[in-house]
Amino acid sequence: MDPFHQWSSRSLHKGLCVSFIATLGCFLAVEATNRPLENAAAPFGILSLQFTGELSSALLILDSWGETARLHAAFNLGFDYLFLVVYALFLSAACS
Repeated sequence: MDPFHQWSSRSLHKGLCVSFIATLGCFLAVEATNRPLENAAAPFGILSLQFTGELSSALLILDSWGETARLHAAFNLGFDYLFLVVYALFLSAACS
């Protein structure tokens, strides 16, 4: 069932635009907060931490980040969770 079936086409268009802007904003925020996390131990920033398969590698990455970089990692994860929500809303509105 279409969750937007009761919305007018004008409201749907507005929702699509707002969700697109929110998706783009979250994507840019995730990208911006990932850059300070990239170093020799974590060449892909937070993705290196997320895909490491060993505790020793994860600890090495965390140790390579300073206090400021760890704050960037926390903001990155927060924006990443928000991105999941707004991207899902954007796709839902786009498919309606």
